[in-house]
Amino acid sequence: MGRSAERQRHVDKHSDEYASHRKKNNDAVQKSRKLSRQKSKAVVDRIKELTDENKCLEDKIKRLTEELCALQSMYSEKQRRPSLSDVAEARLDQLLRTEHLDVPLDEDFVPCSDDDEDSVPDFEAITKNRN
Repeated sequence: MGRSAERQRHVDKHSDEYASHRKKNNDAVQKSRKLSRQKSKAVVDRIKELTDENKCLEDKIKRLTEELCALQSMYSEKQRRPSLSDVAEARLDQLLRTEHLDVPLDEDFVPCSDDDEDSVPDFEAITKNRN
């Protein structure tokens, strides 16, 4: 038998030394178990916190993905169908090319200033009359 076995045989279980040793050991076990429970609780709390954060991030990803799809769809639609201003600008460029005009430009023509917006003829009316 080893030393610890011999030592245990000679220890009087009713002695003050034995009682002190057992108390210290019991206190250490309680402290160890308490720390273990605290660590386990901290891990569980952290898991819950990360799970909640992950759920929020997944919701945000879903929302941003939907927004991205909507914006891509809008952009794609814009590319397929130019806006009225794009169409108007293209038609105006075409009309201003003198070689494509049936009617020569008036020699007295003076471009309107920004202040004369009321005197600017309706573009749609002009283009309808030419066609």
